[in-house]
Amino acid sequence: MVLLPKKLPRPPDVDLDLVRRIGMALRRPMRAYFRPRVEGLERIPPGRALLVSVHNGGVLPVDSLVLGSYLYHHFGYERPFHFLAHDILWKMPRMLHEALERVGVMRGDPTSAAAALHAERAMVVYPGGAWEVYRPFSQRHHIDWRSHTGYVRLAVRTRTPVVPVPSVGGHETLFVLSRGEWIVRLSGIEGFIRSVHGIPIAVGFPWGVQLPFPLHVPLPAQLHMRVGEPLELHNLPAGRALFARDPKGDPEHLAALHRMVQQKVQEGMDDLARGRIPLWGKA
Repeated sequence: MVLLPKKLPRPPDVDLDLVRRIGMALRRPMRAYFRPRVEGLERIPPGRALLVSVHNGGVLPVDSLVLGSYLYHHFGYERPFHFLAHDILWKMPRMLHEALERVGVMRGDPTSAAAALHAERAMVVYPGGAWEVYRPFSQRHHIDWRSHTGYVRLAVRTRTPVVPVPSVGGHETLFVLSRGEWIVRLSGIEGFIRSVHGIPIAVGFPWGVQLPFPLHVPLPAQLHMRVGEPLELHNLPAGRALFARDPKGDPEHLAALHRMVQQKVQEGMDDLARGRIPLWGKA
């Protein structure tokens, strides 16, 4: 975790008019195709908030698109929302990541994220990152954040409420067979790109068995998300003591807060997955 500078940069502006036009164009097709259910949006507090959710379904962020659509429909197009994304997008042509930044996608580094939160923005983060987004289909209802605790440090440092957002269904738009860690080891590119640990193998439409590229067409799985009650980690005993002795965060307190958030999200996923039929959703 990089220590934050005393003076934070200005967060990038979100082109809310562009977001509105994209949202209006995609809203009906997405709702007809994925039949989403997004519950509890009224629990998101005003001002800064860190929405912590589950990363699903490969490189196409269908759950992010659906969640973003519902956030803007509920709160209006005057309140900007940010989504933290993987570094790899900023290794692609500049035109691509500049376009993403216009609609609120941000590079997942602590300084940029803290700047947005200090500007009273709300932000969606997926602690599982690239590791979780390609977890095997058999593990689709289990979060897998490993020791990715940067969001805990960020929330406590900026005194930002953490809002758990369990989500199911996105991992049924593509059937992941393997993370493909062995491919990375054999190819010798392990560690070349930050937090990319494998070259996943999946079954998708229309290519059948495939690697992440060429892009698949997501299957029409019903998406279900539920916003939980905000957690003020900075007001808990472990949160107040997190940076008391170690500027990078006491490992024991950090792990305790991380487990607490994971448990809240996992409990929500267990409830959403109960009685669910793959692709169809809740009976």
